[in-house]
This record gives sequence, structure tokens and C-alpha cells, in this order.
Amino acid sequence: MPVILAHVAAHRGVAKDRKETVEQRSVEDALAAGKVFDELDTDGTATITAPQLRELLQRVTGSDVRDDGMTMVLNHARKAAPPSKRDAPAGDGAAGVAFGGDDAVALPKDAVLAAVSKFRYYLQRVDRIDRIFAEFDTNKSGALEREQIKRCLQNLEDSLKGSKARDAFGVVLHLKVADADVDFILQDCDLNADGAIDKSELLPALARWEQLAEAKVADKKSCACIVS
Repeated sequence: MPVILAHVAAHRGVAKDRKETVEQRSVEDALAAGKVFDELDTDGTATITAPQLRELLQRVTGSDVRDDGMTMVLNHARKAAPPSKRDAPAGDGAAGVAFGGDDAVALPKDAVLAAVSKFRYYLQRVDRIDRIFAEFDTNKSGALEREQIKRCLQNLEDSLKGSKARDAFGVVLHLKVADADVDFILQDCDLNADGAIDKSELLPALARWEQLAEAKVADKKSCACIVS
């Protein structure tokens, strides 16, 4: 087998093993979280509160739960809750999510289990979150404002080199972050509506940029096909 093909095959093998490990960890986390949830659900309402969620995350992962990580998980759990249950106030017997104070929130089991893997993802990237804020939160506000978001995303995009570079049919693409991209990310990820991205919102914001970037690459490929 040629050296290049062997290298590609090895890389794919590592990626497959890593994916399988992540998937297995997610299954194990969900099983452990389910058991802890049942222990914490002492009133039999099939919900737990935000403080109980913090305890659950700590027990399942063995890691301390920072406020930004906790907020990210809460946001995801709220989204994962069935629409009919999202606005039901805690304490009225409904298995719903209250959007008032975090301590009063009532989180359904399915929503909690869906959110646990997000916290594991957060833990694996918390150092990156801190580095990004140290570099781009220049006014130390605790959140990335519009221009800071744009500079951050452009810097991350420009840093893609080698095998990580975006390309269309072998041609390396240098994508530019547009104001409209930042608007879309803020609209989708700025859950507290303060016009900025805080640490709890950063990973979803980066995920949204990745989706936008992939769409831009697809457009470039489509245009190339039409021209050819």
C-alpha cells in the first residue's frame, strides 16, 4: 500500500476508534445519569431541580461544575424538553421547565439525559474556552461582543492549516466571517439576549459557525460544478 494511502487509512482508523470511544462514553454517562436521576427524584415527579442537576453532573463525571458549564447544560436541557413542558412552572405538578430562576427550574428526565453528553463535551473543551476569552475578551466584560466574535471566528478560520484547511476540489478556501454570520450566531446562541456571547454560549456559537462555514464551502463547490 502506498505511504499516503496507508497514512489516510491509519488516520481513518484512529478517527473511528475515537468516535466509538466517545459513543461508548455517552452510553455509560446516560446509564449512570439515569440511576442518579432516579435517586434524586425523591418526590416522584420525574423532574429534578437545577441544584440537583449540578449534583448529578458532578457525580456522573467526577468533575467540578463551573457556572458557565452549568448554564450551558441548563440551556440545552430546556431546548431538549418537549415543547408542551417548557413553560410549565416548577412545583405545580407539571413535568416542565420554568424559565424563571434557575433554582426553581424543573427538568424532565429525558431532557437531563440528553444534556449530560453536552457537559462531557464542555469538559473536554473548557481550556479552549478560557483561551479564547483570554485573547478576545479584551475589555474583560465576561462576554464576546459583536466585533470580538467576528475577530475570534476569523482568527480561528485563518488558523486552519494543512489537513484541517477547508477546500473545494483541492483548492484551499479562505472563508471570511460576514456581519450576517455574526447576526445569525447571536440570534441563535445569545440565549440571555444581551447582544454578546458568554462562556456558556461559546461552544454552541462555534458549532453554528462550523455549520455556516460548511454551507459556504458547499456553495463554492456548487458554483465550481456549474462553471465546469
